[in-house]
Amino acid sequence: MSASTAVKQGMAIRRGVTAAMLLAQAAAAGAADMKTALSACRAEPAEEARLACYDAIVIADAATAAPLASWHGRNGTDSFAFTASAGDRLVISHDDVVLVGALKDAAGHLLENLHQAGRGSFTVPFRAAGDYQLSLSATGSWTARLEGGH
Repeated sequence: MSASTAVKQGMAIRRGVTAAMLLAQAAAAGAADMKTALSACRAEPAEEARLACYDAIVIADAATAAPLASWHGRNGTDSFAFTASAGDRLVISHDDVVLVGALKDAAGHLLENLHQAGRGSFTVPFRAAGDYQLSLSATGSWTARLEGGH
């Protein structure tokens, strides 16, 4: 490889990395920005710079997204009301022997009995949007978090 070719490739890689860093910030903002970021990477002529551009795009990770709401309790009974959208899910974790609960609609009609024997967690999906009530009774500590649909 000639010196001028190496310089051109180095400049292309630096240009691609700079573009990738800017695109990664934009891509994290949403799907429209992601489409723009992918198009910009695709247009990069230098292979290494194009790869660096794609590698730098940040895709929001649903697993690390903040919950829409969260609650916690210990040794006793707690109740709370919340609103969920279709596709949301309630994730309940417990660290002791017994957790029991009830998920009800806004009018107080029982939708689902909930229980966890021992440590662990379980997920309750919401097929319909609405207002809900949750009552949990447990030994030990528990957490509940409402996560957005994916």
